[in-house]
Parts: sequence; C-alpha cells; structure tokens
Amino acid sequence: MTAYAIGHITITDPEKYKNYEVGFFAALAPFDGSIVAVDDAPLVLEGEAPNARVVVLSFPDHETLNAWYNSDAYQAIASIRHEAAESKIITIREFELPT
Repeated sequence: MTAYAIGHITITDPEKYKNYEVGFFAALAPFDGSIVAVDDAPLVLEGEAPNARVVVLSFPDHETLNAWYNSDAYQAIASIRHEAAESKIITIREFELPT
C-alpha cells in the first residue's frame, strides 16, 4: 500500500538549505520514492496553515518510507535540514475503500 511523507518546512537559512536539496535526490532514489508535490505558497481552503513549504513524497509502502527516512544517506542530509529549517513531517497511508 502506497505511503506518503508530508512535510511542512519553514526554511530559516536558505543558503544552508540548498545543501540539503543538493543531496536529496540521491538519498531518495534507492528507495523508489518520488516527489508528488512541492509548494511554497499552498492555497488554504479552510482554517490556518503554516506559512511554510509543503512537500509530499510517495513510496511503495510504509516500510520503504521508514527505510528511506532512517537510511544513512538521508540522515546525513537531514541534519542539514534540521540546521536550516523548522520542520513537521508526518506519514500517511494510501486510502483503500472498505470491502
């Protein structure tokens, strides 16, 4: 079942954050992950949303998503993100109609 990682990322140091972006694709590729959407100015239909970048990633399943997130390659660049941005990251599973 497809799993998604959704991030709200407030970039506090754009120059340092570029170093995170440079390594991101190489860390994502071995896990068959894909970028579904990135938006720096998402449209809010209801309520309040953080004034932040929204990123949606897709993975074949939750196990693969967790393997990517905990991989040495991703954790090496995640430390850059931690220094250059404030982030909230959640995971969700694909919806399946009840049978």
